[in-house]
Amino acid sequence: PFAGMTIRSPVKKEKRDRREPFTPGEKQQILAAFDDRHPHYGPYVRFLFLTGCRTSEANGLQWGDIGDDAITFQRARMENRQQQGLKTQARRQFPVNNQLRDLLDSLDRGKPTDFVFSMESGSPVDGHNFLNRIWRPTVKDLPIPYRPQYATRHTFITECLTAGVPVATIAAWVGNTPQTIYQSYAGSIPMPVPDIEI
Repeated sequence: PFAGMTIRSPVKKEKRDRREPFTPGEKQQILAAFDDRHPHYGPYVRFLFLTGCRTSEANGLQWGDIGDDAITFQRARMENRQQQGLKTQARRQFPVNNQLRDLLDSLDRGKPTDFVFSMESGSPVDGHNFLNRIWRPTVKDLPIPYRPQYATRHTFITECLTAGVPVATIAAWVGNTPQTIYQSYAGSIPMPVPDIEI
């Protein structure tokens, strides 16, 4: 029954382009747009930019995970389901610097089991809903190339690399391996060609 049919070789999927980080100017435009149009979500977006955490990790964060000097990421929330553990590890610590402390202090602290960030309705952040109904229309209205909110992670990592933070430290902060940082993020840092003495 298959006589005369040709066998096609499987189509190779093209590797997805690296997501580009936001520039400092683009980041400021995004934050200003959220402060203006969606002030409820301004702290959430700032948190993503300040930590480089995965969206699901921010969505699963509870007040009991916030310490004086560190945040413990130990659960993820995706598609309205909570899971213990993270994508690549059971838990990780993220140091709280002054900017992050000021941001967290500006929020109404709840009970230890309350989520740090919520939708305007009070329910936990639904990443898909936030992306489609809040992030996308807000960012698409800006005069910058559109990128999803996950690019906040790329932005944080790129800014740390540019500031000279050791790759192993960045990897520990964001839950990647140093190899992943080199492969997926280091190539997006704009570097001028140095003058070579001849």
